[in-house]
Amino acid sequence: MLIEALIYPISGFLMKISDDAWDMHRNYDVSIIAGIICGILLGILVTVSSDAAQIFFGIFLGTLLAGKVDSPPHFFTAIIFLLVVFILGMPSLSIFMLICALAAYMDEIWHENSVYFKNILIKKLFEYRCVLKIVVGILAFINVFQLETFFYFLLFEISYEIAKFI
Repeated sequence: MLIEALIYPISGFLMKISDDAWDMHRNYDVSIIAGIICGILLGILVTVSSDAAQIFFGIFLGTLLAGKVDSPPHFFTAIIFLLVVFILGMPSLSIFMLICALAAYMDEIWHENSVYFKNILIKKLFEYRCVLKIVVGILAFINVFQLETFFYFLLFEISYEIAKFI
């Protein structure tokens, strides 16, 4: 679906812009505006795509449990995301949302500790938060998610990484 192909990468890009504008550049206006737009886009996305609902509610829950929703832009993004979802309609969630939440939680915890791993492959796996990517890929491969969902999610992640260079 065209809307998914657009929203995944744009929201990934804006999510990282919001984080870095707050954490590294102290540009609070850009951070909050990027976060609000990201929240709107993700709210729309999870109401039009069941796969996206499992993934992004999973990310929300996993990062919340890992203590990573910890700054004003995160709070604004979360509130806007939830408001949009409640206005447009709460999607059905399944056990796969909890699987994505666990993967996102593991990504956040292991990312923070990736410097302690001696094996370079394991270090990079956790540095780039690959657990959720692998889980989404497996769920697409076994036809729980649509195959395009995996590619859209990779676009989200690639855009997130690209935004680091802005």
